[in-house]
Amino acid sequence: MSYFKFYVDDELQFYIELVSRRCEGRTKNNTRCKRKTVIGTPYCRSHCKTYKHVEVKNSLIQNAGLGLFAYDKTKERNNQPVFKKGDIILHYDGQQISRNQLIARYKEYTAPYALKKNNNTFIDPAGDRSLASLINKGQSKGNHKNNAQFAQSLNVVAIRPIYHGDEILVSYGNRYQMHNQHVRYETNRKKPTKYDIQRLEDIHEEQ
Repeated sequence: MSYFKFYVDDELQFYIELVSRRCEGRTKNNTRCKRKTVIGTPYCRSHCKTYKHVEVKNSLIQNAGLGLFAYDKTKERNNQPVFKKGDIILHYDGQQISRNQLIARYKEYTAPYALKKNNNTFIDPAGDRSLASLINKGQSKGNHKNNAQFAQSLNVVAIRPIYHGDEILVSYGNRYQMHNQHVRYETNRKKPTKYDIQRLEDIHEEQ
């Protein structure tokens, strides 16, 4: 089991156990893949390459953790982009929550993975970590330049050709502010302490 934990001033504000899903890919014998996936749902590391032409591996950005890279060795041999400008790379999937639920989880702080769908609906992959949620924040210029963007449809769309091995990078927008000394978050196998769980339950009862 893996857990996402969000802290404010070193006190646990929100946690959720990550969903484990069976890979939706098919084997060479046309049977469903038996592998389980937690990070990068709904495909295992092998089938995300064949079905979505992306690879999950360590980001080229320092301290960014995992990242998502374009993957198609056939296109690489032919010197063709894996994704052309305007191509849909992925859809941004996750748990659908309301604005009130978002505030309950993160208060006034930036939700690390949440993306706004409309004024009262958000997609939060914190506990259902889809492939698109692994796409890191790029820059408008420099070595880690953005090559994709979020569309209103919640699709991730290429804004310039993306070749095999290129890390897929997007702008998170001006409202994304994770460099806050009061906030930190983590995903690992460490379960929240009984003290933290009880404290959160007491807070929710009071509300």
